[in-house]
Amino acid sequence: MTEFGFHTTSDEAAAALKDAIAGKTILVTGVSPNSLGSDTARAILAQKPAKLLIASRAADKLQDVIKSLDIPQGSIVQPIVLDLSSLEATRKAAAEVINSVTVLDAMICTAGVMAVPSFEKSKDGIEMQFAVNHLGHFLFINLLMEKLLASELRTVVTYSSEAQSRANLSFLDDLSYNEGKEYEKWTAYSNSKACDVLLSVGLVQHFGQRGLRSFSVDPGVIVTTGLTRSVPMEDFKALGWIDDNGNLNSAIKAKSLAEGSSAGIIAAFDSRLSNEDGYYLADGVLTREALLPGAVDSAEAEKLWRISEALTKQAV
Repeated sequence: MTEFGFHTTSDEAAAALKDAIAGKTILVTGVSPNSLGSDTARAILAQKPAKLLIASRAADKLQDVIKSLDIPQGSIVQPIVLDLSSLEATRKAAAEVINSVTVLDAMICTAGVMAVPSFEKSKDGIEMQFAVNHLGHFLFINLLMEKLLASELRTVVTYSSEAQSRANLSFLDDLSYNEGKEYEKWTAYSNSKACDVLLSVGLVQHFGQRGLRSFSVDPGVIVTTGLTRSVPMEDFKALGWIDDNGNLNSAIKAKSLAEGSSAGIIAAFDSRLSNEDGYYLADGVLTREALLPGAVDSAEAEKLWRISEALTKQAV
């Protein structure tokens, strides 16, 4: 079977895993033009799933993506408006999905925000990066859990980042960063990305005995998505990604959008992957390299799970 690596593209991954994709019902979040989600959806759709649900906060962006897709005969594409910054809106989106499918074979959760410049709270009073990158997905996934467990594939993929390696998980004791006084956008981003890994660990701890698999992926450094375009160039200079002329640092191993979006497809559909071997994928393979130890700690995962249950009032 195909071996995957740094330069594997979404089309290559989906083609290699076509038997696992064909005829399935799949949900992808974060689907807007020029995003990891839209490229993931495009590549998956080419392998003829029965139904592809694509979720995004903006209905018009979903329609723009649908217009760009080549939809095979026999496949259905359904847009789902999903605002992860609102627990009420997330519940509404989940209800729409539940009413639309009998089973849900795989979820690939690419949606997120990056380095929100100043301390900002969600509609539910929760720091925005934690709310969108973790908590909204926690609720959405759990509300759809019975549909996932009704399938044979039963896989959830979360999108993390190499930024998780710089997280400080003590923030779980004060999600408000002292009401914003101690907020630093990149630290908060790293913390939320570590929570994406911990969510996969928690999902397996709670539902693995019922067959659920969950993996968190690092898509790599991609400088061409809408997510990264929202970050000021000065930040990328400070991070050492680019020089004063805007040129990419030669030491940075950047990926194309298609190379980045292959990560979620591999994690969702490669049956060789097992949570007995790990939770975190980079460059198409399970790894512990550059992985914060706390991000796969079972006690930290359970702590985050209980916090998330309390905030969403979604006891599992």
